[in-house]
Amino acid sequence: MKKIFLSIVIVSLSFGAFAQGIITRDTVYTELGRGVNNFDIKDTIKNTVNATLPHNWSISSSSILPTGFTIGSVCTEPYPSSTGGQCVAYNFMNHTVDSLPANGGIGYKTTVSIASNAILNSTAYVVINSDLTNGKKMVFAIKSIEFATSVKNVNTIQNISIYPSPATNILNIVHNSDKVSKAVIYNVIGKKMGAYNTPFGENGFSVPVTDLSDGIYFIELQDKNSAKLALRKFVKN
Repeated sequence: MKKIFLSIVIVSLSFGAFAQGIITRDTVYTELGRGVNNFDIKDTIKNTVNATLPHNWSISSSSILPTGFTIGSVCTEPYPSSTGGQCVAYNFMNHTVDSLPANGGIGYKTTVSIASNAILNSTAYVVINSDLTNGKKMVFAIKSIEFATSVKNVNTIQNISIYPSPATNILNIVHNSDKVSKAVIYNVIGKKMGAYNTPFGENGFSVPVTDLSDGIYFIELQDKNSAKLALRKFVKN
């Protein structure tokens, strides 16, 4: 009788521990322009207990990839430690991460490409099953959109360097023109996110990107009359 009672206690404690996995966002929704390659989308599962937890996960067969969408890989990375993660090809096999760190978690990253001939406004769904979330699924929803006409490529200036990309806090721009007077940042649907006057006569400047959400952006260089001189893409991460 004692053995049976002890087994029930152990099972109950184990279930309680596994129930402590919390998905940061059930659905991560992202809009990407057609022609985007190798764009990373991220979410996390957090461990709220002071003990490591074994973790099994898989890409669900309920995932949907319309024509033109490609998932290059799905990767995991434990935090606060940055070691021990894995990257797997897009398939529906079970995968195992040895443990979620105590009071830490697992970050997930799926890498998406959308062909330029993908159907406009179609949506892909990458669904992740986890044994830590009591049947809740993590969903990456990616919608294909067209770039706005205001964000068309121009190349009046040829020699431009933009770094780092991905950028976290500051984006640096180096160019070879004495006509640049302003820099304007757009998101992938052509919405203006910020405009900055650049130092006159200098061939380099920096703009802040800390307040931008993670994603793809464009920076457009303009002259003093707001005529477009060049457009370059960068990633905020």
